[in-house]
Amino acid sequence: MTAALDRQLGEILAAAAIATGFTVAELHRPCRERPLVIARQAAIWAMRAATSASLPAIGRAMQRGHPAIHTALRAADARRELHPDFRALTDRLRAFGGKTDD
Repeated sequence: MTAALDRQLGEILAAAAIATGFTVAELHRPCRERPLVIARQAAIWAMRAATSASLPAIGRAMQRGHPAIHTALRAADARRELHPDFRALTDRLRAFGGKTDD
């Protein structure tokens, strides 16, 4: 991963922490409480949508394996379809990476 991509993923993660009321450390924890899982999914979705980062790269940024990142992305896509608030959150977070269209 390049330093620029690392920085971009870090910015998205920090923005997700602020937007959801969690700390970055909490987003990294293995906790499976629903609000934290949803916040983590939002961060992961935005990282994928806003950058050219691979699933393993996002996994390293989130301290998870790439299969967990793949699962989170599928869940986030489904959640975006059903929950306008989640879609708005992920769209705001995607803006930290520079991409604004689907």
